[in-house]
Amino acid sequence: MNITNIADQFGLTDRAVTTNGRRAAIRLSRSFDTAADDLWQACTDADRMSRWIGVATGEFHEGGTVRLCMTPPDQDVAMLEIIRCDAPRRLVVRWSEAGKADSFVEMNLSPGPGGDATTLSLEHIALSGTLPKEYGGGWEDFLIRLGALLAGGDPNAHSWGDVEQQLFATWNEAMVNAPDDGRWPSVVGTDDGSTLTACHSYPASRADVWAALTNADRLSVWMAPTSGDLRVGGEWTMTFDNGSASGTVAECEPDERLVTTWAWAHEPDRAPSTVTVELSDAPGGGTVVELRQDAASTPGEGYAAGWYAYLRNLDRHVSRHAAAESVGHADADWQADWAEAMAMIRP
Repeated sequence: MNITNIADQFGLTDRAVTTNGRRAAIRLSRSFDTAADDLWQACTDADRMSRWIGVATGEFHEGGTVRLCMTPPDQDVAMLEIIRCDAPRRLVVRWSEAGKADSFVEMNLSPGPGGDATTLSLEHIALSGTLPKEYGGGWEDFLIRLGALLAGGDPNAHSWGDVEQQLFATWNEAMVNAPDDGRWPSVVGTDDGSTLTACHSYPASRADVWAALTNADRLSVWMAPTSGDLRVGGEWTMTFDNGSASGTVAECEPDERLVTTWAWAHEPDRAPSTVTVELSDAPGGGTVVELRQDAASTPGEGYAAGWYAYLRNLDRHVSRHAAAESVGHADADWQADWAEAMAMIRP
């Protein structure tokens, strides 16, 4: 692959930088002409990784640790703690480098029609300072090399110096103009606790999302085992791994609005908080869910991250058409979502 070919590669990657207060997330997306299994292996097999990204030592399994040396023999070393490893769908790692705050890297693979092409979406989350530009340029260079590998070419036919200036300029522009996309939850301190907010869009009708939010059997699948009545005046209980919560429904407008009290069993002396869930039509189709919890316990970051993770569990649930398998608190996807949100909203 010569430099002309490399220049052509820049248009093959979609890129973005978004912010949340002092922290940023970068996103890259590119399609490769190969099956998801092959692309996954190219990203997790040490022999293939050594050809396009660096020397990896360790094993990719949940709870494992991988040492990645991107400039052998001993420079640009990252330690990867594997949070989620669901081949060939999703990989989430805690990324640690000397002298930098821990961040998270997430990779998702989406097969195209027929399965002979796969889109790789990569996010590097919880970055600060100039790191969005630096990591963005570095990751895009790696994806160019990965494309060469998968096409049967030489991933090292170009040097970093061939692309550094253009990639840094492109990512610097994206960083300067980075918007807050409203993805992450928020925590605001108040006199009576914390106000927590979270929002998510779903490729499903309001009726289906509403049913998933108010039917005890469906709540038990994607959130936690639930019993009781979620109509006005009804009382309910949810049993989580770390305790139970209960409440009384104050408002219930089908397909639009649910308001309930929320009390943790392990906080018997604390007044209940209030959870409000509102549904609206998403631009272009689907449903938007906006959740707010008033008078929540402090510090509220852990609870807010929990709501963020559960709203994404709900996405997986409606996407699977209410599949019977549980996607609740113990699910590794939930744990990965919670950890990423905590990294973005930590004080």
